[in-house]
Amino acid sequence: MEYFGGILFLTTNRVDTFDRALRSRIHLAIYYPPLDVASRAEIWKACISRCDGRVETEVLEDSAIELLSHENLNGREIRNVVHMANALAATQERPIREQDFTQALSAMRTFNTHKGEVQDNGSGRADESSTQRSSKKRRIT
Repeated sequence: MEYFGGILFLTTNRVDTFDRALRSRIHLAIYYPPLDVASRAEIWKACISRCDGRVETEVLEDSAIELLSHENLNGREIRNVVHMANALAATQERPIREQDFTQALSAMRTFNTHKGEVQDNGSGRADESSTQRSSKKRRIT
């Protein structure tokens, strides 16, 4: 990085893990605050509009979008929920319903609740002891 002659864009939500040497090499840092309800509503509308008309009309109503926009999600999470809802509807060969968004949001919440059970040991692989503990908790019979 020291001798790189171009422009490097680094995006992260882990700025607090940068050491002093790396921070001293950053020339410009831009902070994006969390989205407000109105911004999330625009993102929901944009993502849903990309579903090529495969959406039931009540999903497109302002009341449905308003309800979804109160979920405290970032743009990537909103896009992921729309993709999951689209996939749920596509597997049943029907338009996307409000229930698909509810199910996708529920799956995301479940994942976010349990993501701390498997710890990354810094090598990019999960720590075996925490993986074994979490698999013992969720043994499928």
